[in-house]
Amino acid sequence: ADGSIRATKIEAKDNQEGGGDGEHHGERKEFMGKIVSFPEGLIGEWTVGEITFMTTETTVFVQERAQFAEGAKVVVWAEKGQDGGWTAYKVKAVRAPE
Repeated sequence: ADGSIRATKIEAKDNQEGGGDGEHHGERKEFMGKIVSFPEGLIGEWTVGEITFMTTETTVFVQERAQFAEGAKVVVWAEKGQDGGWTAYKVKAVRAPE
């Protein structure tokens, strides 16, 4: 054992990926934090930690481990729009409020 590490899997993540639809998309990021506020019906403006973003009818919402609630921990995958604002394409609840 010489202290080296051998990779068994390498996965590239390209933030400029077009999604296969032939269109250019903006910067993509993953955020994690606690829900500060979110809209009734889930579509609209959310605040997680200090990040504010929008959700739309095409956003995927996952509530398998926990339900969306103020103080719940979530992971948000979002894309930056031309206006500089973030729009989530997936929001996943990972832990209930403590």
